[in-house]
Amino acid sequence: MEHKTHNGWTNYETWAVALWLDNEESSYRYWRAVAQETVQLTKRPEERREEASTALADRIKDEILDGIPTPIKGFYADLLQAALEEVNWLEIAENFLGELRVDEVEEEPEIWNGPRPAEDADPKFPLGQIVSTPGALDSIDQVEIMTALARHHRGDWGFCCPEDWESNEEGLRDGFRLFSIYRSGRGEKFWIITEADRSVTTVLLPSEY
Repeated sequence: MEHKTHNGWTNYETWAVALWLDNEESSYRYWRAVAQETVQLTKRPEERREEASTALADRIKDEILDGIPTPIKGFYADLLQAALEEVNWLEIAENFLGELRVDEVEEEPEIWNGPRPAEDADPKFPLGQIVSTPGALDSIDQVEIMTALARHHRGDWGFCCPEDWESNEEGLRDGFRLFSIYRSGRGEKFWIITEADRSVTTVLLPSEY
């Protein structure tokens, strides 16, 4: 059988899924963060790329399949199933991991280590209504949430990588969504997201996005 390609991807189905995951800023940031976390959790550095690629491919596939709206029946369900069976999930995962230079990651993903705002710095933007998801409320101590909110409010984006840190700085200037990553005292990762119109700030776990 002739090997199919589409815009440099294995086939149209793979290209379409990759495009949707990569084309929206919030989705791109989410999957980039998941890719970083996947690399960090890889136990054997000598097999880091293979392990991380497989784990991330499974994660992407599972979340896409879990997000299929229901009910879809009959003819349309068959078409959707046939299309998803053609997707090369591993290729999509390797694309995200390739941007992280996985083979060079040792213990932690690279994070911004430049100047951070002082603890008494003035807030840089309005938080709007502050909400927390059930998972964040169950997993993160309230004092830690309030501390992280204060950091987010003054422009300390926590464990964001340099690229995401710069994106947030641009977001401050141009009115985009703002995204921070923090860890609780028990090592639980959580996010804080302020919407572009500054109407709502949400505290959540990555799995709740």
